Amino acid sequence: MARQQALVTSIDAMTATYGITSARLMKVDIEGFEYQALLSAKGLLGRRAIQHLLVETHPRQLAALGKSEVAVVDLLRGHGYQAREIHERFWRFTV
Repeated sequence: MARQQALVTSIDAMTATYGITSARLMKVDIEGFEYQALLSAKGLLGRRAIQHLLVETHPRQLAALGKSEVAVVDLLRGHGYQAREIHERFWRFTV
């Protein structure tokens, strides 16, 4: 498979560009990059501007990147979100 390049930005930067200051729901399912994506939303998360997050975790891919499902959950709990596992590897977080 040929390598491809992609432009990457943070969630905080993207929402600022488009004037988005809050969201009722954000779904995250990005094959192991959940931790990095959520870290890029630290401004929104710190203000608790996202009411609900649905996060599907991918433990093997997270481990390959040096992270874990526990790290994802702890990151969101650290911002004041309550975690509830809905189904194996599928989490709901609320403020």
